[in-house]
Amino acid sequence: MSRSTIVASIETALGEININNGYSTDFNGVLVWDNLPTEYSQNAIYLKDTREKYEKQGAKYTCTLRIEIIAIAIETSTDTATKLGNLALADLIKAVCSISHPRAFINLASADKWIETKGKTACQVELKKTTPRS
Repeated sequence: MSRSTIVASIETALGEININNGYSTDFNGVLVWDNLPTEYSQNAIYLKDTREKYEKQGAKYTCTLRIEIIAIAIETSTDTATKLGNLALADLIKAVCSISHPRAFINLASADKWIETKGKTACQVELKKTTPRS
């Protein structure tokens, strides 16, 4: 299973996050390896495949791919950034856990959430996961 195949499947799953597909939040797309804006202008998901770690197990090597997913949820007049951040985190986990590969599996490593005020009040959610594959 190639790194690009795994990243593409994650990007596809994240791209499905919208209210019409049964999620609680809407995002304006998945941005792969883009920089976070200095002032938040849209609800968006940022995807980065940051590193691989290799371990030898007997005659085989196992590779663990670290993925970082950051979602920006901008506060609205009806919903606080905190509420939107909680919904976004739940949606990210749901989307990522729906992915399956015959020779790879997903472990959620950690999640962080914080409120930002870069021009607009927004909640930034970061989900780190690892994908061991052989």
